[in-house]
Amino acid sequence: MLYRTDTQAGPIGHAVAVLHRYANAMEPGQRRRDTTYTAPIGCVDLAAFDENGEPYEIHGCDYCLPWHAEVHIDDDGDVFIREWHAVECEAFEELVNISNRSSDS
Repeated sequence: MLYRTDTQAGPIGHAVAVLHRYANAMEPGQRRRDTTYTAPIGCVDLAAFDENGEPYEIHGCDYCLPWHAEVHIDDDGDVFIREWHAVECEAFEELVNISNRSSDS
C-alpha cells in the first residue's frame, strides 16, 4: 500500500484518499485520457499578436503534462506561437476544433 487513508494519516492522507476516489469515479468502461509526460503529442499554431499588435499571454495547460510552447517566425517574417499538447488533451482538442472551424470559413 503506497498511502494511508485512515484517520492517523492526517491531511495528506485525506487528500490522497479524496483524489483516489475522484480518479476512480469515472463511468464504467470509460478510458482515461493519456495526458502524461510520455503521451503522444501534437501541435497547433496560434497567432502571437492580436489585431492591435499586442502580444497574447501564454499560460501553461492545466490538462496535460507535456505542454510547451515555441515561438516561430515563418518565411514572411510573421511571428506565431506553436503550442504542443498531449493528443488526448481536452484543451488541444478544443484548439484543433476552433482551428478547423476558422479555416473552413
